[in-house]
Amino acid sequence: PDLRAAERTFQLLTQVAGRAGRGQRAGEVIVQTFSPYNDVIRFAAAQDFPAFYEYDIAVRELLHYPPFGHLIALYARGEDEAAVAAAIRETVENVRKLCGDRIIVVEPAPAPLARIKGKYRYVATFRGTSLAALRRALRERVLRRNAFPGVELYLDVDALSLA
Repeated sequence: PDLRAAERTFQLLTQVAGRAGRGQRAGEVIVQTFSPYNDVIRFAAAQDFPAFYEYDIAVRELLHYPPFGHLIALYARGEDEAAVAAAIRETVENVRKLCGDRIIVVEPAPAPLARIKGKYRYVATFRGTSLAALRRALRERVLRRNAFPGVELYLDVDALSLA
């Protein structure tokens, strides 16, 4: 649930490989994976930084992720799962009219970490190049007009992770 997952994987693999063989003895790195043909793993194995950059930046542009767009994550959390789900669905429906065709709305669903400390969590995301009006409307609803007893709504503007 992290838009930087490919970057982190590439960074970790190249860092591990860079540490192997320091000093007098040559080193060897063995990567065990279920996805040996994954582009990120192939680029890391080849230590091909330019190719990884071109791949990752193209994916981000296609999906309107930073630096080509913005991402707002709307979260809802509470002890009653049905109330949490209803609150986030209603909030998304109320602001959908501000989204138009230029904003991608990912419908509410349980968050990747769906329950923390006895509270259920749901998330909906909004992606696009111009989210200012949507951000203002969401802020108004979350900060001033939360009409859902027992449910806390909160935002992560320019979110990097959805965990």
